[in-house]
Amino acid sequence: MQLTPNYKLKKPEGADPVDILDLNDNADIIDAEFKKRPVASGGDISEMTVKTLETITTEFPVPVAGESTKKFLGKVKKFFEDTKNWMTGVCLIGQIVNNCVTNNDKLPLSAAQGKVLMDLYTVLNTKITNNGIVDSYSGDAVINLDWVRAGTVVYKVLNGTCFVDFDITVKAITAVNTLIVSGLPTSTIVRHGRIAGWENGNISMPFYLNNTDIIANPCSAGRYAGCFSFSII
Repeated sequence: MQLTPNYKLKKPEGADPVDILDLNDNADIIDAEFKKRPVASGGDISEMTVKTLETITTEFPVPVAGESTKKFLGKVKKFFEDTKNWMTGVCLIGQIVNNCVTNNDKLPLSAAQGKVLMDLYTVLNTKITNNGIVDSYSGDAVINLDWVRAGTVVYKVLNGTCFVDFDITVKAITAVNTLIVSGLPTSTIVRHGRIAGWENGNISMPFYLNNTDIIANPCSAGRYAGCFSFSII
């Protein structure tokens, strides 16, 4: 009696009697083995292993019907490898940041938050420009000829600071809070000072800066010259 190498089916030899039990045993073995094999309508392949996978070079391959198992699974493997590599530079919706407090340099800022920042930047830039931070400008102030005989008062705004240069000859001022110059850029503070006489060092004119005006207090007639500065922001 010989046995098959794989499933040990009994193979009677010429001199062996034919035993119906041997045939039944063979049939049971064959039936049990066939039950383990998957068929078109089903079958358990959970324990089946694939020894080799076909090497696929096409990017994002798609399996199709009729392919061998090793080619089918080779395509699946390559597809996931390509997806993993692609995901390295991909930003997911959940990673987009919509605030300005996150310090993770690997997370992108949302377009909506970028728009908010750009609007704030525009407002800030407008305020800065309007106050002379970006563009410098200059001009002539207006002297009050009721109290100023002659002279000039010029100014220049640079980076939020107004620089004033003056050379004026005034009449004797006897009243407090006398307007002598107007038309300067608006000051953010009330600045007090005293201007010394240009030709006569013994005289001086007390003054204060109020908004766009230079206001003088009682002083002697004479020529007064000098410069001062103030902030306009």
